[in-house]
Amino acid sequence: MKRTAACLLAALVCALPLQAQTVVPGGLITTDTNWNLAGSPYEVQGTLTVIGSSVPRLTVEAGVEVRFVSGAGLVIGGTLNTNSHAGELVAQGTSSLPILFTAESGASGDWEGLRFNAGSQVNGSQSMLDWCIVEKADDQNLILRQTTQPATIQDCVFREAAGYGVTVEQCYPPAEFIDCSIVDNGAKPLLSLGAELPVLNGVSTSGNLVEEVEYTGTISGDVTLDPAGYPLPVYFSGLTAVLGVDVPTLTLAPGSLLEFESGASLRIGGTLDGANSHRGQLHAVGSADSLITLQARSGVDGDWKGLWFRAASDLSGATSSMAWCVVRQGEDWNLRAETTSQPDSIAHCLFENATGHGLSFYQCYPPSRLVDVTIEDNADVAIELAGSALVETENLSWSGNGAEEIVYNGNITGDVELDLLSYPHPVYFDGIVSVQDNSVPTLTIPPGNTLEFESGASLRIGGTLDGAQSNRGQLVAVGTADSLITLQPRSGLDGDWDGLWFRNASDFDGATSEMAWCVVRQGEDFNLRSESTSQPAAISDCVFEHSTDAGVSFYQCYPPSVLVDCQLLDNAGPAMRCEGADLVESSNLGMSGNGGDELEYTGHIVQDVHFDLPAYPHPVVFRETTWVYGLGSARLSLSPGSVLHFDAHAELQIGGGLSSSSNAGRLEAVGTADSLIVFTGPSTGEAWDGLRFRTGSDTDGSTSTMNWCRVEYAEDGLRCEETDQPALQYCELVYSRDNALELFEATPTVQSSAFLFSGGSGVQVQNTVDCAIGDSSAWTSTLANNGAYDLEVLGSGDVYARYNDFCSVDGTPLSARIWDVDDDPSVGEAFVLPLGEGDFLYAFIETTDTEIELVWCPVAGATSYDLYTLSTPWEDIDSLSPTLNTTDTQATLPLPSADAKAFYVVRANLAAASHGDRVRWERRVKDLLRQDNDR
Repeated sequence: MKRTAACLLAALVCALPLQAQTVVPGGLITTDTNWNLAGSPYEVQGTLTVIGSSVPRLTVEAGVEVRFVSGAGLVIGGTLNTNSHAGELVAQGTSSLPILFTAESGASGDWEGLRFNAGSQVNGSQSMLDWCIVEKADDQNLILRQTTQPATIQDCVFREAAGYGVTVEQCYPPAEFIDCSIVDNGAKPLLSLGAELPVLNGVSTSGNLVEEVEYTGTISGDVTLDPAGYPLPVYFSGLTAVLGVDVPTLTLAPGSLLEFESGASLRIGGTLDGANSHRGQLHAVGSADSLITLQARSGVDGDWKGLWFRAASDLSGATSSMAWCVVRQGEDWNLRAETTSQPDSIAHCLFENATGHGLSFYQCYPPSRLVDVTIEDNADVAIELAGSALVETENLSWSGNGAEEIVYNGNITGDVELDLLSYPHPVYFDGIVSVQDNSVPTLTIPPGNTLEFESGASLRIGGTLDGAQSNRGQLVAVGTADSLITLQPRSGLDGDWDGLWFRNASDFDGATSEMAWCVVRQGEDFNLRSESTSQPAAISDCVFEHSTDAGVSFYQCYPPSVLVDCQLLDNAGPAMRCEGADLVESSNLGMSGNGGDELEYTGHIVQDVHFDLPAYPHPVVFRETTWVYGLGSARLSLSPGSVLHFDAHAELQIGGGLSSSSNAGRLEAVGTADSLIVFTGPSTGEAWDGLRFRTGSDTDGSTSTMNWCRVEYAEDGLRCEETDQPALQYCELVYSRDNALELFEATPTVQSSAFLFSGGSGVQVQNTVDCAIGDSSAWTSTLANNGAYDLEVLGSGDVYARYNDFCSVDGTPLSARIWDVDDDPSVGEAFVLPLGEGDFLYAFIETTDTEIELVWCPVAGATSYDLYTLSTPWEDIDSLSPTLNTTDTQATLPLPSADAKAFYVVRANLAAASHGDRVRWERRVKDLLRQDNDR
């Protein structure tokens, strides 16, 4: 019998007499070549490729032995200069004179075997393998790759490979094996890499690792799998994908059982080599009494990756069908569809025992329709919708799952309407649900719907996808007065979801969102947050309540949403928070029960912003740190009369570093004598951290102005670092815990300002360059009553501070009020003009219920003192008449009314040359009273 003859080939070869040896170098065989018995054995010293446009043929005569050195092999046909070229191998032995292909060393795995490439079937090429022994190769003895040649392989033995006996890859169809033996190989007898299963006619296998067929790889042509009728068991390892440009189809015969190794999966359509989308189809239609089953080979739940329909499985008219199937024991799911409408419907199927979801649909618009489908005993939720439209069902049943409901998550990249009010199945939201794509997808929530979110979940409109590109998105959530839309945590606990976010790009390309008659409640850091967007342009008739922090939050929005007829209720933090945004415009806004019924301001201002706080209808408190800087020289401007209240340790920084670069920032704080701009601390008596002009605040010509401002109750009132900004005029820096003004390598303009009552120094200078404080009779500043020094020079630069007023409560000599080179030879000098030798003027104010008493220290050489009453601190006394002239060093005057302001100047009439120098006492009576009574 032929089969008996094939089994005896090895013995016959061993009995052949040895012939003269022929050495064959590796390389190309491009013309017809004959290896005859007289030249046997042939020793091939490198890989040989039979290839050429003229269909070269290598003929091996019966009885020839071909030996391959380590790493060598024999290749038939293939690619040459990017084109497929033909090649033929005709190796016809006989039962008595078989042909032997083997390793020269005699060791298993020591050569590369026979390979028939795609070119072995072009231009009419035809190859033959009869009565051959192929043995001791590495990965496989024989591989057929994208070819139909040889059409038949007869009476051959494939043995003792280190890997598989035979491999077929993307062959449609592969060779038919007739009366062959595949024995004693280190792996399986047959590996199919996306190929049609070869016909095995009279083939015997034994001694292999396991007597079965391993299937995996890419199916790029039409394949029918009927494992139930195949002579060897078939199992699936790794990723099996059905995809190609010509819409390949995988057909599963009724009754088929497909078993998958741990980690394996079956995928329809998708991406090939990470480049192009490729089509693919699955036809898996069983019958009620002949089901198609896909399951884990081990029988262990979760031990394979399931059935996937990928993007492109619906391109070019590709269609898939599933009916009467059982898919079980997947890991994250049993079936997943990604960005596809296929299968259009899934009917009469069972999905069970996944360690994740029963079914998962990712960005499907629409997903498959489920008809008479059963979902049972899956460890997680029955159905997952990841950014997909709601799945349509008919006669859906589920039981024994982690939850008999639908979980919604992921990125919505197409238009979706979530009408849960009329949906037959419970739906909840988990993780981040984002509406974002270049195509401006829209999420519509009809009136009356309630969306419930798991702990940590959120709904985000627009934003960044995969950290790379800004994407658009829209939300239409318009309820009615009697049919509200509600977004809330599933648990009902305050702070148990992350709220509704409108992200960057939610206003790009005309994207617009609408919100009306909505209730958003119980968010963690906020109920609603907008980031770098103008959307929604208006939010009307909405309630934001029970957040564990802010009711609503706006981050760098220019402008933010307008709140119309909205309510901010019972939030644990402030009603509103603005982080670098414009102030929120509102109409008929209600606030109550919040941690603060106010607007909390903080964060980075990166565009021009104007605060008209006197006209703003809501309290504003500045918390933590507010920065003003950006590549476009961001500006904060303030209206006269604005009062900026800062929390303890908060500060306002102008300019500075953004992403390791110095960035400009500007402050325009221009008040008037009657309407100061005030920067102040909390009412608790704690200090805030003051104003900071940082490196970069003068970049690109940026200028800042502070006129008629008051900075009070700060740790350090104003600190300037490596900048020449701001221009400071008619300002008061008072009651600082430490220094009123600090200059660190800074040279701002300081004119006609007062630095008073600081716990440290009035002005502290740490410069290596010279700077000026006033230094002009037209711009006299006052440095007085500070705890350490009125002027402290700590750098090597000089400070020009002439024509300024220096005062103390005890008549201390001027030299004791200034620290400079006289105290430390390593620092610069302070240049001042004292009013008398070692003495200077001082005024101390005491009050009674009806009077104010002014007391000043004597000035050496003074013949008398003129007292002037001013209506503004910097009124020119040369145009006024003295209120009184006295030789005393005190005066008693009536107390001004509660709303009046009074300023006093005492001029010493000197015999000395310094006659005409003057000092002003720039204190409002009401402020002094506040100091006495409130501080």
